[in-house]
Amino acid sequence: MLLEFINNLAILLSLSMIYSFLSKYISSSTNLRKIATGILLGMIAIIGMLNPINISSGILLDGMLVIISVAGAFFSPVIVVLASVIASGYRIWFGSAGAVTGVIVIFTSAGLDRIFCDLKKSKFNTKVYIFSVNLEHEKPACASE
Repeated sequence: MLLEFINNLAILLSLSMIYSFLSKYISSSTNLRKIATGILLGMIAIIGMLNPINISSGILLDGMLVIISVAGAFFSPVIVVLASVIASGYRIWFGSAGAVTGVIVIFTSAGLDRIFCDLKKSKFNTKVYIFSVNLEHEKPACASE
């Protein structure tokens, strides 16, 4: 379990490095940067789904929720939609019994974090608090459908 956690942490660190490279070479005012960032976040979410942490028999935890929630909390709606559609497309293609729940979790995470952070336009610390509360409560609520 520790190895999978370290692997997912390395994926998150690679996201920040790739994003900083991307932001250095593409102007922030262009739609190209938003599209590239959305695709990047979607691909990182897929990689997070490929490396789940096995909590117990049949219960897996993956890095997809963190990536999609970060997109919802800190990026523009274009980026959130792109990342969510890419991650959902893979989740549907991959299939399994949890595919519907996975898609619900993806859009719930992205949507709620986007809505709450838009409603509460204030300091960075407030966004982090709202983000962490949503992250903690979204997945169990969707899984209990």
